[in-house]
Amino acid sequence: NNIRPDVVDIQWFVPQHGFVLIPLILLLKYWFRSKAKVFLTVHNVLPHETRAFDRLLSRLAFGVSDRLLVHAEKLREEAVQHFGQDPRKIAVVPHGICADGTFPYEKTEARFRLGIKEKHVLLFFGYVRPYKGLSDLIDAFKIVAEKFDVALVIAGEFFTGLSQYREQLRSKGLLRKTYLFPRYIGSEEIPVFFSAADLLVQPYIKFSGQSGVSQTAYLHSVAIVATDVGGLPELVIHGKTSTIVHPSDPEGLAFAIE
Repeated sequence: NNIRPDVVDIQWFVPQHGFVLIPLILLLKYWFRSKAKVFLTVHNVLPHETRAFDRLLSRLAFGVSDRLLVHAEKLREEAVQHFGQDPRKIAVVPHGICADGTFPYEKTEARFRLGIKEKHVLLFFGYVRPYKGLSDLIDAFKIVAEKFDVALVIAGEFFTGLSQYREQLRSKGLLRKTYLFPRYIGSEEIPVFFSAADLLVQPYIKFSGQSGVSQTAYLHSVAIVATDVGGLPELVIHGKTSTIVHPSDPEGLAFAIE
């Protein structure tokens, strides 16, 4: 009862959270004596996997919030196009870094910790979901591995399909060169993976936001190859900071990696 905030920032990840968050927003705005302004940080305007009531809940939450904060210009466009939001109500704030400030390891030490023996290391990092295009990366890795002494590190929790990806790697003879860490990677471990890598690959098939993984790669001076989807090109500047390729094109992806 003693807290009287002027502004409350609420994180919006998926629409089903709206069953709890929309009543909370209304309480903050109209019931509590503070009558706080409510900012909604919208990580995904359109969810990666759709469910019933998604658009209704999103429309209600966006409508009752005072400001929307999004991580990419692409997200601002989606909020205007799909939910009729006033663009003046929406601010673009780039995604932050996924790190705890731990100083990076030397490359040789990081690779020793992960058991990597190859000369070059590609990194696929973060939650593994179908839209992130790991299958395309495995196809591209096959092409690259035939020419170079290279390893692929896949680090992140799998939502689905771990056995499917293992079989794809096995069928292409890539298991020996692939280092799988199919689990959640805590912030204290992140520097080990990025310090070991030469290149971060983000082969997303569809995407509308930005990724904190990209920012974290820059923190560790790791170059990026990413696809031309969503807000990634706003961070990954083709020909300057990294390379942008078309989605769903393993051959083009392999060429960019090489």
